[in-house]
Amino acid sequence: MRRAVRGVAAVLPLLLTATACAVAFGDGDDGRGADVYGKPFSQHFAAAIAATRAAGSLRFTSTVEYAGVTATARHVTEGRVDFRSGTAEALLTREVPVGFEDAADLDAPGVSYPQRLTVTGSEVRARGVDGGWLGYPPATRKALDPQGGAPASAHAPGPFLPYGGTLADLVARVRPHATPVVQPDGSREYRTTLTVGQAQTLLPHRIAYTSTGPGVMDLPVPLYVRLDERGRLIGADADLAVLLDRVQHGPGTRFLKGVTRLRASFLASGFGEAGDVRPAPATDARKATASAFALPKGSCAVPAAGLADPARVRVVGCSARHTMRFFAAAGTADAGGATASGYVSRTCEGPYRDLPHAWLAGAEPRYRNVMSVRAGSFRFSFDSAGRTTGAPPKLALNVACYLSTPLRS
Repeated sequence: MRRAVRGVAAVLPLLLTATACAVAFGDGDDGRGADVYGKPFSQHFAAAIAATRAAGSLRFTSTVEYAGVTATARHVTEGRVDFRSGTAEALLTREVPVGFEDAADLDAPGVSYPQRLTVTGSEVRARGVDGGWLGYPPATRKALDPQGGAPASAHAPGPFLPYGGTLADLVARVRPHATPVVQPDGSREYRTTLTVGQAQTLLPHRIAYTSTGPGVMDLPVPLYVRLDERGRLIGADADLAVLLDRVQHGPGTRFLKGVTRLRASFLASGFGEAGDVRPAPATDARKATASAFALPKGSCAVPAAGLADPARVRVVGCSARHTMRFFAAAGTADAGGATASGYVSRTCEGPYRDLPHAWLAGAEPRYRNVMSVRAGSFRFSFDSAGRTTGAPPKLALNVACYLSTPLRS
């Protein structure tokens, strides 16, 4: 942690020096910001949220930037929200340059990009690769994503926007720490801090929650907030160096080893101009999806949009648009000493060789599989001669084998 803290300390003096021309408080130009800037200083962010909502709607861009030595990857979300109806829509994209060292860390199993989500009330909806929509009301999210790591859960309505999981929602949880700097256009820049525990919500679930540990969750993360002349939120930036240090050097699995700078940002514009957001009709995902491990041979499917679970799919008729055709499945409480890859081969190879030619036409030249390891025991002890003793290792897992095809009907 010492290295990360020194890094943050080195940045702050530069920022403060560059913005040392702070001026006194007061209303915005022509009194337009009185509802925010006329409040006590500690209430400015809460008042800014109310002023932003009062605009009725807005467009936004939310970005998390992973900068390496030679390349930078980004998760970018562009969307719009309608505060009046409590609705939102967003397009999630992932920009990863060829050769980016930590590309695999940014891949969530079962999640593909670009990804389109909408929110209506408390329900998140996700569009599949075939154009169909799946709905995730709270009960369905709890049932299909109990850990809360899937996009359908991560972007459920937040304390500020109908679309959650952005830096804007974290502004709603903090107060300003220092006198804001007033810019010539009447906007104001504030300095404050988040905690590591709050900042974790900005990263993919499997990366972020490797950083937990005693005293870690309350470590400060620098946050800079910008309000326009009317007191509405127009931007926020967070330097996630402390969180990056914990992800790279915390207990357990370590991620983002080649990333040298981690930042998050939020930009808002088009106040009152975003128009009505009308989410498309959707089918409840709990009713419309199934486990790949329980599908009959020959079943066709597409991935379940909105989940980070490759074993959950939406079954469709094979004459409809699909990307998967399942041909074998197996599960065991004890793989008999076989490795996971060995068990996959044992399950898939024979049936694959016997598939009808019509199934193989147009499919990728090699089958794929989804696998879920339920439990494993690999504890070894050795006697004086160096021989292993004790119970043999056990591996409990499920496997489903499928042909991967271009989206076709």
